[in-house]
Amino acid sequence: MKKICLAMLLGCAVSAQAQFEGMDAEELSRMMAGAGEVMACFGRLDQDRMEVLGARAERVNAELEQLCETGQREQAQRQAKQHLDEFMKEPEYVQLMECGEVAQRMFPDLVDMDALDLENGAHVCDSL
Repeated sequence: MKKICLAMLLGCAVSAQAQFEGMDAEELSRMMAGAGEVMACFGRLDQDRMEVLGARAERVNAELEQLCETGQREQAQRQAKQHLDEFMKEPEYVQLMECGEVAQRMFPDLVDMDALDLENGAHVCDSL
């Protein structure tokens, strides 16, 4: 999880660096405050629990990849929705999504929270 946070902030910093020339001190200050808010949010996550959820997500991903590779797309889609429903009940997942929303507000061009929207026609096999 720390790696995700650091990679996200590094991406923000690289992208922001390209925009620094056009920024005034106030805009730069707001951007830095936003990065601090995002890091604080991620810092409140229970890291041990996030590692457990991360391992579970990796197992689910491998299972879904196997189904997709063997042509069982609809089974993969059903299982993806089922697993997503289960993850959404986890308090850490809810908090993680809230942190993602904070990051999206602060850095809208860098964070895509809707990358895989299973409820609106996206298919899990097309994103693996």
